[in-house]
Amino acid sequence: MKTAKNEYNNAGRDAVKEYFKEKKYFRKEMAKVARFSKSNQNFMKSGDIGMATQTLMDIKFYIDNVLEEIADEFEMPYILDHKIKEAKVYSKADGVKLAKQLKKSGDAKVYKVIKDKTKISGKNVMMYQLWTKNVQQTSMSNPYGVEMLRSGRKAAYLIPVQESVNEGTIKFSKEEMIKLHKDGKIEKDGHTIEFNESARKTR
Repeated sequence: MKTAKNEYNNAGRDAVKEYFKEKKYFRKEMAKVARFSKSNQNFMKSGDIGMATQTLMDIKFYIDNVLEEIADEFEMPYILDHKIKEAKVYSKADGVKLAKQLKKSGDAKVYKVIKDKTKISGKNVMMYQLWTKNVQQTSMSNPYGVEMLRSGRKAAYLIPVQESVNEGTIKFSKEEMIKLHKDGKIEKDGHTIEFNESARKTR
């Protein structure tokens, strides 16, 4: 079996260089770390302790993700010993529901939603970034219990949603099928499923 660890054992640093070169994921995550590091320095210089600590937490969040990926590929679990807790990953149904609630809530003041694929604890997740005008809130102080992201003086609520293992399959209960036939459509796992009676007719 070809793994990053075996390639490293056989070819040393050249294999590691090639591995990181091929994996765009690492460049993407570390670019975010660089961006937050720059913002963090500005907040420290201005004496904004709230934003300074928040950007440090953002940096830690992305570095933890990168360390987990490296630990898995190179079988180095000891580099994760420093971790205190894992970020919560929502099921697709719960995550999409929470994202919709925050988007509709006047108190959340969400003005833009961005979805970005990433990894947490080795899991493929869809990260919902709900950009908000509540820029003074932090991961520890927001009333929704979610992590927050910083980009300069902008802020976003983060909702990591577990990507479905079997994305193309949606299962319905008997009650849901009755409702689908009766109402013509139903909300399921973040999708709106519509039923068209004419589609069943064949010549």
